[in-house]
Amino acid sequence: MDYKKMAEQILDGVGGKENVSMLTHCATRLRFNLVDDSKADEAKIQKVSGVSGVSNRGGQFQVIIGSDVAEPYKELKNMGVGGDDAAAEKPKEKKGIGTMIVDTLSGIFTPILPAITGAGMLKACLALLPLFGVSSETQTYQIISIMADAAYYFLPMLLAWSAAKKFQCNPCLALTLAGILLHPDLITMLAGEEAVRFIGIPVVKATYSSSVIPIILIVWLMSYVEKAAYKYVPKALRYFLAPLLVFLIVGTLGLLFVGPIGFVLGNGLIEIFNVLIDRASLLTMVLIGAFMPLIVITGMHHGFTPVTVALFATYGFDPIMFPAALASNISQAGSSFAVAVRAKDEDIKSQAASAGLTALMGVTEPALFGVNIRFKRPLYGCMIGGAAGAIFASIMHLKAYANAAPGLASFAMFIGEEKYNIVWAAITVVIALVVAFIATWILGGDYMKSSEETEAEAAAEISDDFDLTAPIQGKVVALEEVPDQTFASGMLGQGVAIIPEKGTITSPVTGTIANVFDTKHAIGIQGVNGEEILLHIGLDTVTLNGDPFQINVKAGDKVKAGDTIGKFSIDKIKKAGLETITPVLISNTDEFASIEPVIGKDVKIGDPIMTVHKKAKTEEV
Repeated sequence: MDYKKMAEQILDGVGGKENVSMLTHCATRLRFNLVDDSKADEAKIQKVSGVSGVSNRGGQFQVIIGSDVAEPYKELKNMGVGGDDAAAEKPKEKKGIGTMIVDTLSGIFTPILPAITGAGMLKACLALLPLFGVSSETQTYQIISIMADAAYYFLPMLLAWSAAKKFQCNPCLALTLAGILLHPDLITMLAGEEAVRFIGIPVVKATYSSSVIPIILIVWLMSYVEKAAYKYVPKALRYFLAPLLVFLIVGTLGLLFVGPIGFVLGNGLIEIFNVLIDRASLLTMVLIGAFMPLIVITGMHHGFTPVTVALFATYGFDPIMFPAALASNISQAGSSFAVAVRAKDEDIKSQAASAGLTALMGVTEPALFGVNIRFKRPLYGCMIGGAAGAIFASIMHLKAYANAAPGLASFAMFIGEEKYNIVWAAITVVIALVVAFIATWILGGDYMKSSEETEAEAAAEISDDFDLTAPIQGKVVALEEVPDQTFASGMLGQGVAIIPEKGTITSPVTGTIANVFDTKHAIGIQGVNGEEILLHIGLDTVTLNGDPFQINVKAGDKVKAGDTIGKFSIDKIKKAGLETITPVLISNTDEFASIEPVIGKDVKIGDPIMTVHKKAKTEEV
């Protein structure tokens, strides 16, 4: 695999280096924060060799690669993509509270996952040492245990660094604030019987080692205090006075108020999970096992990271999240294998088999985005399998003793104090795999059709009457309302016009792309019913030389009604002083009996905008 070429093609697809404000990666995905999401060409990226899919969720543009994601990431960083200073240049965009929380958690936890995963797997290996005659009383065992515990004990310091990066403040100051919470002398003072006071105010006797929420809140507060200090302190004094103010203000507020609040919130979160474990573990695990694919699609799975970290820090194991995730991950493999067996197309067979093997190892994105979502019904099959596996895991109280992506590659994470835990994990794998395979087999899907059968079905769609669907979301108006006589007079064909609300363009019919103008402002489509469609985006937009447009199809490409074929910037067209109203025309109107337009309605993509009646046989002679 030429990773440098892959990186160059991905970079071109996301709109170039200047459009990337931040770049990171997790186990399988490149994660971009883009300056302008509309500049990203998803279709172009999906055609890059080695890319399994694209997802724009949780405030991040994600390119799914697989387990070798570090290689294209390295090449992109070598090109200077997503430098630390670029993040500050990204304009703030309005986001919903849920998206903001997920984006923040993702940005904070993704960079530290290698340390947490490595420590978790070391803990799993530690459980194997007694099998090889290494006693837990030996110094060797104890030192390895220290290695495994370090990442969890000093978790506030890891989070301080990553949170500082996310909140764009000084990482060294943030690390020092975490060091205050973990200082041995402070721990000794708080562990004593005597009350501890700071400037006359009682200090809550909280334990901050292995904690998550307190340090995140403290660094968030620090980001504001630091900016204010550097803004208002005179330049001559700024070098030493600004850090001093940060330590005094944030350190004081952190110890007296923010830290204790975070400590209470963290304990409250654990109490909630205590209730779930005691009273509703079956329901919780079934929901996670079934809906984890949908959670991953939305990017919400990052919201669970603080929970799993807190569970390990509190119990030493995870009795809910990772056991249910094991069932879900393996069910992805089961569905992909069913597709591989039943598919008639050799390319689909190969892709599904490869994705299934990857999912077995615990990396599900190729199976999820490349197979199960693509064909839809396999997604339902894997949800059924995930629920079935989670039921068994809950009944047997399966536990994960390490933090890693659950799968065969990380199966040691289920080795622990309970003798048969690994056996229950193995049975969970079998149940999820078999049930998902059978469910997907029964449900079937489009993947079972050969390319010839698919083409025959497209031809069968031809009927006497057919609809054109809205290629753009907006308001449909009569063609006569277009402020251009060429269109309004019907000289170029009959149809409607749409005043767009959003800049996504789809195909209004099933057919073939006949022409894409060099300036990208107009697209011709030959429909399966013989209709010749012209989409003209805006008026006089030919003068913009393609700047507002991103068209991801070319002449000869096959499309179905509703397929995304491009994007355009409404703001750029308006800024140029031009009309955005978009005529949707049937150029060969005289070959049909009549056209019934839908006028005056607000439509979404896919809604019908006109019905076309074909001529009777006698009229065609």
